[in-house]
Amino acid sequence: MTRSENQYGSATVDGIPIRWVTRDQSTDGVARRIALWLPFLGGTKDTMLPMLERLAGAGFFAVSIDPWQHGDRSTESLSHLRDRLIGAFRREMWPVIGQSTLDAMWVLDWIAAHHDVSTSSVVAGGFSMGGDISIALAGIDHRVGRVAAIGSTPDWTRPGMRHLDASNGDLVDQGTPTAYGRWLYAQLNPITGAPSTSPMGRQSSSKAGRTTPTSRSKPRTGSQPP
Repeated sequence: MTRSENQYGSATVDGIPIRWVTRDQSTDGVARRIALWLPFLGGTKDTMLPMLERLAGAGFFAVSIDPWQHGDRSTESLSHLRDRLIGAFRREMWPVIGQSTLDAMWVLDWIAAHHDVSTSSVVAGGFSMGGDISIALAGIDHRVGRVAAIGSTPDWTRPGMRHLDASNGDLVDQGTPTAYGRWLYAQLNPITGAPSTSPMGRQSSSKAGRTTPTSRSKPRTGSQPP
C-alpha cells in the first residue's frame, strides 16, 4: 500500500491530541481492528507516523496519542522533560505512565464511537515508555488482546534502573511518589495490580520484545510501592 492510499486524520479528544492512519475502507465488509502505538519518553503522536503507516498497511486503524506532558501537551524542552522525569522517577514519571494509560482507554472509547472499527482484540504497543503504557492498558481494558512491548517492563519500580547516559553507570535514585502517583501505581502497575498464577499475569518473551496478556483480573487496590 502506498502513502497515497492511506487516510490520515487527527483530533483532540477531551484535551488528548491523537493522530491516526487507516486504509480507505474496510475489506470484505469486515470492520478494521485498532492498533494503538504509543510513544517512547519524549516521543509524540507525530513521531509515531512511520509505524502508524506500517500498521495501516497491514489493515489496522492505527492511532497514537501525545502522552501526558508530551507533544502538544508539553510546555518544556525535550531535554528538560527527560531530565525531570528520569531525575525523580516515582514522583514525575509514574503520573505520566498512569495518566497516559487512562487517556489511551478513553481514546479507544472515542474511536469506537466515531469510526467504523472493531474493538475485538485491539493491539497495543510501543517502545520503552510506550510499551509500559501498553502493558498497563492491557491489564485494565479487556478490549486489548495483544501487546507488543519493546524495551519495556510491567514493574514501575524498575529495580536496578540506571541513567540513560551510558557514561553514568550509577543507579537512579527514584525518589518518593506523590499521592496521585501512588494511587496510580496501586491501580495500574501490572506486576502488582493483576494477580494470577504467574508473577505478571502474562507470558513474555524478551528475545522477541513482546508481551502478550494471558489473563484479566481487577487490580489490587492495596498494593503499595516499596
